[in-house]
Amino acid sequence: MFFSQTDKQIEWVLGHRNLRTVEDVSLLMDVLLEILDQDDGIAIFLKLYRRVTESIQFHMARDQWNDRVWVEKLVVGFAELCFSALLEWLQTGKTREGWQVFFERRYVRGITPAQHAIAGINNHINIDLAKALAQISAWEMLLPESRHHAILWQLT
Repeated sequence: MFFSQTDKQIEWVLGHRNLRTVEDVSLLMDVLLEILDQDDGIAIFLKLYRRVTESIQFHMARDQWNDRVWVEKLVVGFAELCFSALLEWLQTGKTREGWQVFFERRYVRGITPAQHAIAGINNHINIDLAKALAQISAWEMLLPESRHHAILWQLT
């Protein structure tokens, strides 16, 4: 499988990531956006995803979350799943089904920027969100009487 020099740079960056905070996630997105071509479907998705992450950072800086630690774990774990899918695809040419299609069509003509952004967000939410929640043992936190239930609704 042929990958461009840009893809090799992205693979290197993702292979050396160490995400611990929402700030780390934002910085990684910034680095990737510097490397990617602006018309790349991945870049278009990342621009939107970066805005969402920026909003979360804004609210974290103002202590507007009931449980900042839990939110940060969710954001970092959620991002890790997206970045690991991209890295896996760059290394092997294969990854989870929805991401596979998205990555393979990142330069297809006729797909609008809005379609790239929506497809990326759709994959990330539908494929990765449940896994991220499970990884931080959040299922029990979804009970209506849990204070984490309110946090989850703030994210939507």
